[in-house]
Amino acid sequence: MTRRELLRRTANGFGLAALAGMVDAAEVNPLAPRTPPLPAKAKSVIYLFMHGGVSHVDTFDPKPQLTRNSGKPLSVELAKLIKTSFIHDPTKAILRGSPWDFKPGGTCGTPVSDLYSNVRELMDDITLVRGCYGDQFDHAPAIYLRSTGFQLPGRPCLGSWVTYGLGTACPGYIDTPMMGRFTGGTPEGRAKVIAEEPVGRMGKPEEIAAAVLWLCSDEAAFMIGHALVIDGGQTIQ
Repeated sequence: MTRRELLRRTANGFGLAALAGMVDAAEVNPLAPRTPPLPAKAKSVIYLFMHGGVSHVDTFDPKPQLTRNSGKPLSVELAKLIKTSFIHDPTKAILRGSPWDFKPGGTCGTPVSDLYSNVRELMDDITLVRGCYGDQFDHAPAIYLRSTGFQLPGRPCLGSWVTYGLGTACPGYIDTPMMGRFTGGTPEGRAKVIAEEPVGRMGKPEEIAAAVLWLCSDEAAFMIGHALVIDGGQTIQ
């Protein structure tokens, strides 16, 4: 019995009907532009992945109970429920709450720490997602899961699709001290990374910061349609 015959004979042929719909859908170009469910309002999307950034506990995710128990050891009951890699005896771990106070921001009342007091005033225009969950408690697997959807290395991340799949006008790697560890701190390792860059060089932190500020402004070329000459004499629209 073939697979198609199985679908035709079972469930009164509903399986074959579903297959026909899937075949028809497969004939449509999956990369063709689709009409979004809601009209787009955003002028641009700027994605920043800040490896080793400020903790969510110190910025937009207050933990009142953690703050109340700051300085105390982890309870035996809680130690039985958590998984750790570098804390061999969780009962000896000392809890540390955020040293910053949280206050409601904007008219929406989203709590933001004093570390971002200016950002707190803009919370009515900021979407904060707190519903993300993952079962990876180590830093590196969590980064893979966050960036690629899988906890093990080897799958392309968003940056890979943008930089190597779609093409880019900006460097995909930023020349920071952390990159020194990635390249092994050797000229050969650095040259290898640069050779794999579509634009043939690493970016500088100050130029990336300036680019982000520019993209947020009304002068951004992709908003007004004017040509912009960038590094190496390339032109983007």
